[in-house]
Amino acid sequence: MKKILIVNFLALMFVQTTLFCQGGLLLDNAQIVCVGTIKIVVENGRWQNTGGTFTKGNSTVKLAGNASAANSVIEGDVTTFHDLEIAKSQNNVKILSSSVIVSNLLRFTSRNLDLNGKTVVLGTGFSSGNLTNENTNSYTYSALPLSSVTKTSSISNPSNAHFGGMGMRITATGSFGNTTLDRRHNAQTLPTGDGIQKYWRLSTTNNPAGQNATLRFQYFDSELNGNNEADLTIWRSTNNGASWTDMGFATRSTTSNYVEQVALSDINGWWTLGVAPPAPVVGPGGERDENNPASVASTWNVFPNPFAEWVTVSIHSQTKETVVFECCTAEGKVVLSTPIALEIGENTFQFDLKTLPTGRYFARMVGLPCPAIALVKGAQH
Repeated sequence: MKKILIVNFLALMFVQTTLFCQGGLLLDNAQIVCVGTIKIVVENGRWQNTGGTFTKGNSTVKLAGNASAANSVIEGDVTTFHDLEIAKSQNNVKILSSSVIVSNLLRFTSRNLDLNGKTVVLGTGFSSGNLTNENTNSYTYSALPLSSVTKTSSISNPSNAHFGGMGMRITATGSFGNTTLDRRHNAQTLPTGDGIQKYWRLSTTNNPAGQNATLRFQYFDSELNGNNEADLTIWRSTNNGASWTDMGFATRSTTSNYVEQVALSDINGWWTLGVAPPAPVVGPGGERDENNPASVASTWNVFPNPFAEWVTVSIHSQTKETVVFECCTAEGKVVLSTPIALEIGENTFQFDLKTLPTGRYFARMVGLPCPAIALVKGAQH
């Protein structure tokens, strides 16, 4: 394989300069210093750093071409890139070095980045250290347990913050301090079977009260792992994946590939997507029979919608129990939470919401496997 071999050489590359490395680049006990906005295109070969020094500046390193899988690698000592672009026409790029650091953008143009049990460390801050242009045909992947993309940044009162472009959007109230998001790609074992081939581990320094968080998780069709995306719900683990709890969902889209939940009290933990558990069936006295594997569903509706003052909740239940009706703002703040006692059959309840400002809301039944219902309040007449 042809390479550009740089040995004991100081290369200064100036503004808007492009260096084409046909057949790969071997940085052997050498120093490359990038000054200004430059691009290094590694065409049909590997990036290999053996005892060298790469000073990134504002450079972009683009891995392109159709080299064999064996030569489509990043290897040797850990390299810190400013921008790293995956733009292969054939074969994915595999990480062989212990890790890769990208301070600004990890850009996906074509083909994938095989993490291969290694870690990509993204830079801090929300304007830098991001994945960009990931799509169903070009993204990071690897089922090896230690494969991860990780980012640490301080967050406070995030509003639809797409943390590192890693497929988790966060809206929450409070100062969370340094927050680390770690994204991995091996499926987790849930009570309903294996989840999708992606999960997130979120850890914050502070854990403020009254977070009223909204979390949206995005996925690719290639990560579904046999799950029906129309049945996806959000799962959370607080014991490092030993057990998982179904957190339900408020909205989900099989066209935009996301699942979202609102009014969450804590954003810490492990998060993934999988199918929801079946609703338990009733026992002889109308109580839930947790030992019976058959499924019995409850259906419900809220009307009028849009509403002005009052809403009526109708719910057909095959269980006799007490659940909680909640109304939340679009940002996830709970504005009404009240227990209601269900009887077997048809149930109706009325709620006075005339004090709420006009706008969008969500209604949900906490304790039942029912999807949330989007509500709109119009002006009072």
